[in-house]
Amino acid sequence: MKIHSLLTSFMMMLCFNTTYAQQTIDLSGKWNFTIEKEASSDDFVMLPGSMQTNGKGNEVTANTIWTGSTYDSSYYFNPFMAKYRMEGNVKYPFFLTPNKHYVGAACYKRTVNIPKTWKRSVCGFSWSDRISRPL
Repeated sequence: MKIHSLLTSFMMMLCFNTTYAQQTIDLSGKWNFTIEKEASSDDFVMLPGSMQTNGKGNEVTANTIWTGSTYDSSYYFNPFMAKYRMEGNVKYPFFLTPNKHYVGAACYKRTVNIPKTWKRSVCGFSWSDRISRPL
């Protein structure tokens, strides 16, 4: 009896999972990319990824305004650090300081072909790397 109940439960789980399985469209790859200051651009990024991993954004300078704060202001006043504040050689002594910096809007654009078999289906989109459709 216990084996029968266990087998029945297992079969119900399989049926439930296949009923709610999804078909997906992979959105990874090359995307057109523009930042708000550029009216139009032939630039692109590879997704999944970020502006940082694609080398996008503004060069970091000694005058970069960070969204966090600089806890050690000696960077700006210590004569030893002067060479690292020079344009083209900016280096911050802080862990995880990125090579590029950008705050603002960015536009990611790509044409996606939806299969005809999805006609009249409810489709969902989340900013991950797929468009999904319930079966």
